[in-house]
Amino acid sequence: MVRSLVRSALDAVGLEVRRRRPRAAGGATAVLREDAREAVHYARGGVASSFLASPDVVRDVRGFSFASAGWHPWTAEVVDQRRRGNATYPGSLLERFHGTFRPPSALAALAGFSARSGSLERLPAHLFWLTPWFAHDVDALERSVRDWVARGARSAGVVDYDFERDGTPYHGPVSSRHGQAETTRLHEVAEALQRTGGWDRAHGDSLGYLVRRGSEHVVVKFGGGYHRTAAMAALALGDVPVRLREPVEVDVRDVDDWPQVRRGTWDRDTARRYVDHLFDFDAAGWARARGLA
Repeated sequence: MVRSLVRSALDAVGLEVRRRRPRAAGGATAVLREDAREAVHYARGGVASSFLASPDVVRDVRGFSFASAGWHPWTAEVVDQRRRGNATYPGSLLERFHGTFRPPSALAALAGFSARSGSLERLPAHLFWLTPWFAHDVDALERSVRDWVARGARSAGVVDYDFERDGTPYHGPVSSRHGQAETTRLHEVAEALQRTGGWDRAHGDSLGYLVRRGSEHVVVKFGGGYHRTAAMAALALGDVPVRLREPVEVDVRDVDDWPQVRRGTWDRDTARRYVDHLFDFDAAGWARARGLA
């Protein structure tokens, strides 16, 4: 019974139960380095590398925080499920988040970030992933977002998922069936982590990269392990193994050279303020103001 429940939870995040070693791109094992600095230098040299990161320094692209004093809708949903004793979407915190956060543009999807950016204001909300350092064009991002959201939804049980009809799990509007699939996925992942007592690196590490501001850094979550990271933070199960992926490390000192700044999608000052947003955004205050915390 336990084995089937664990398998269900791992299937929900697209993982292979038979896998025994942490795998990186190309089949290489991701080596756990001593710290972030060591991991950065190995990763830049083409060697798959991970390090242990406290959830307190992990953010998503919007600025939502996995910190104990921060707020993230998925982490908050896991906590609320344990309070209310069920994983149903109707009446859930996640449903309230989807209902109250329906940004009209990519810029508005960066919660709490206020700026004037014609390019981002003209893009649909699901393209909020277009950070100042994003190296590809908008069309490539559009294809990628649609692909990974569809694969995630189908692996969670929405087999005939439709992007326009069902939406994305990152903001509203979202269909009730897609919302339920996400709520169930978070529940199953949290239950599996609770039983194992933490992160099992045999199933891969959480993907992300560093953003640096002077001597400070945050980890920006980007790629696999998103739900597990949220559940780890909700359950206070300790550090998260982060495997560095491209762009590995971004430093605000290089703002003038970032691809989307050079292309004019982001202006220099707005790009710098976005970095500050990743470090300083009061996500918990944002959620309280909307009745979500």
